Amino acid sequence: MTTRRSVLQMMGLAALAAVPFRASAAPFGTFPGTSSNAIPEARRVRNILEIYLYGGLSPWESFYYVPDRGKKEKLFYHAFDQTENPAALTACGIKAVSSQSFARDASGVEVHLGPFARGLFERPDLRDRMRIIVQRHRLLPHEAAVPFGITGKLVGSPQLSSLAAHVQQASFELAPRSEPYSVVLMNAGAVPSDNTDAFVATGIHPGTARPLRLNLDSAGQLSTLLSRPSVQPGIRSAYDDYIAANVEAFQRRLEFAGTGDVLRANALRDLSASTRATRSTREVAAMLSSDLLVAPNTQLCGESRSNYTHSGLRLAAHLLEHPATPVRYVCMLDSGLVPASGGGGYDTHGPGEQIVQLTNLDNLLTGLGKVINRPGEVDPSKLKLNETLIIINTEFGRTPGLQDELGGRNHHTNGYVTVFLGGPTQGRTIHGAIDAMGEGIDAASPVENRIAALLALGLYPFSPEGFSSSEVRDASSEQAAMELAVKRMMGVVS
Repeated sequence: MTTRRSVLQMMGLAALAAVPFRASAAPFGTFPGTSSNAIPEARRVRNILEIYLYGGLSPWESFYYVPDRGKKEKLFYHAFDQTENPAALTACGIKAVSSQSFARDASGVEVHLGPFARGLFERPDLRDRMRIIVQRHRLLPHEAAVPFGITGKLVGSPQLSSLAAHVQQASFELAPRSEPYSVVLMNAGAVPSDNTDAFVATGIHPGTARPLRLNLDSAGQLSTLLSRPSVQPGIRSAYDDYIAANVEAFQRRLEFAGTGDVLRANALRDLSASTRATRSTREVAAMLSSDLLVAPNTQLCGESRSNYTHSGLRLAAHLLEHPATPVRYVCMLDSGLVPASGGGGYDTHGPGEQIVQLTNLDNLLTGLGKVINRPGEVDPSKLKLNETLIIINTEFGRTPGLQDELGGRNHHTNGYVTVFLGGPTQGRTIHGAIDAMGEGIDAASPVENRIAALLALGLYPFSPEGFSSSEVRDASSEQAAMELAVKRMMGVVS
């Protein structure tokens, strides 16, 4: 006979104590006895904020500005130098081209933060904890590059799992709770599909790895939805028990030959996770603040729009620094203030779109600075650089030259940049280089990006649900793979 207790245990809802079976007795993310983390314990972080610039950020005006490169050939920053760059800068109140020297790359070239990254110019504390990483891969379509950038896995891989899911599962197995450990913030109305479900993909993890996904453009309705107005308060417990019992009955139909082994069924796994999440609405509501769910209007570079970027950053900081139930990982997809012709905020194929890149990146960096404590500031609601690793990620960059038939820039995977800020990173540093043809030299891969992030949290990356050491270039062992990944991505040398 099925009892209420057995149903809840099966669903992971009896004090969330029923952790799913794993091939290893150790929780996911636990280091085996023969391995040691390549990051010293004192330099590991409590949480991660990942900001994903959907569409492909152009580095030539922002994080990889080499002042005279391409001037004669009309490439890189100078591809727009005579027309659109001056117009974009003027529209944002910048009277002259300005940049700040950052560091020398692996080729000895002095790289600046360009005028589009001016949001960092007045925050030397952030620049002093920032590492620019040159990356490259071969996946030009968004549909392939987006999942690879956020998971380190190719589309079709059974192990295609987001960083959010890895962190959720590792944290849940160590300390089960109703509140999520990982949250993904999106603006669903501004981002095309392009396989963006990868941001919450769980791979071969169980349903308990599913992160909480919130759509910022409809977040104002969330408080009402979390109160579950369609179900009378007096019958919610019985209602939830009934749903759970039906899910259990369906699961029994998938047991192979009566052995108790359940056949793999992604739809059932998602249903189980949704059922569990429904029971946890009160806990989730307690984590959120209704005033953070409403996007402010912002006037920037001549545009006045609902600023989901700033509301997302404030909500992310609130969740990561929550006094009672802090989350360990938040990923925010930045779709920008101004839509790009290709979708999102950074897929700028068309003419006249330098203002789009400038407006959206400037808005992001301005908002990011507001949620990070300055030196000497001790605001408990803001992020602390020693405890939080901030990752600015994107699926690829933009071509050094213009896309002739459209007038903007096309996708460029051969050399683009991501940024690691805070946490284990120290000093202004660059990994790799981009040459005068736009080609990445000694470039890291999205796989190493994901591995390093897990190590920063103290999580072992080479479990079956995660990665293989062979995915790290030049690695001869797991220990060497970890050391190479953190050296490339964060400059940490063990």
